[in-house]
Amino acid sequence: MAVEAINPAISHTEKKTGGKGKAWASVAIPGLGQFLDGRNKAGAGFLGGALALNIGNALAYRSLLKDAFTKTNNIESQSVDSMLRSFPKGKLFVIGALSLAQTALWITNIIDAYKGGIHDKPGIKEEVKK
Repeated sequence: MAVEAINPAISHTEKKTGGKGKAWASVAIPGLGQFLDGRNKAGAGFLGGALALNIGNALAYRSLLKDAFTKTNNIESQSVDSMLRSFPKGKLFVIGALSLAQTALWITNIIDAYKGGIHDKPGIKEEVKK
């Protein structure tokens, strides 16, 4: 019985397919379409980014609501003008920016899952064996 050495320089690269099913999977859970396509790093990046943005947004909302509840306790002693002037506009800006980033990441995630990572390595063309 003869044993042949395997050349480690030759590697089989699977063509990433993407498609509608993987895009719909990424609609449900960010990064799932990339995981199904075998692109684990991209899937982990999308999932981690979505989780980080969701946690940041939840903390910003919590802080805004905490401020609102403490200000409503003293509502009788404040005028409407003073309440509007003291409203935390910076927190609203942070919530808006995080929400916009969440939406952009979600759309990018779906498009990437649909295309199957075609744009992962620009300038490198894959050869498809028939």
